[in-house]
Amino acid sequence: MATFFLDSSAIAKRYVTEVGTGWTIALTDPGSYNVCWLAAVTRVEVITALYRRHRMGHIGVADTQRAAAAFLHEVAVAFRVLTLDSAMLDAAARLIGVHPILAYDAIQLATALRLGSEYDSARLPPPVFVCADQTLNHAAAAEGLMVENPTAHP
Repeated sequence: MATFFLDSSAIAKRYVTEVGTGWTIALTDPGSYNVCWLAAVTRVEVITALYRRHRMGHIGVADTQRAAAAFLHEVAVAFRVLTLDSAMLDAAARLIGVHPILAYDAIQLATALRLGSEYDSARLPPPVFVCADQTLNHAAAAEGLMVENPTAHP
């Protein structure tokens, strides 16, 4: 059993077949007994990604709706979700000034850093930051997080 923080680029692989899907499914499988955390904004980002793929003609509407429903169900029952607060928004704004990352990426990173701090305070092993975005992974590593890229596991 290990602890992971998955950003939307990673958790989306559980619902759309692409490089890293099998690894992500295994990592997040309840039988793995891994603890998997998501930022609250991940709900919006993953649903956006699913419908963007549909609009681009990559997946049909029924598959999009099924994937979205499965994701929202699992967010409610299988994953732990960290809610956003003003301190995390302040941290995200600071991170944007330090790293070449986008707004939602900064929120994901700020959330992961908060989680890491909470684990550190509890003297627990730090969560691994799981992300398929190389720029965000570089920022996370620079901030001291252990990073895993699901695309490294085809």
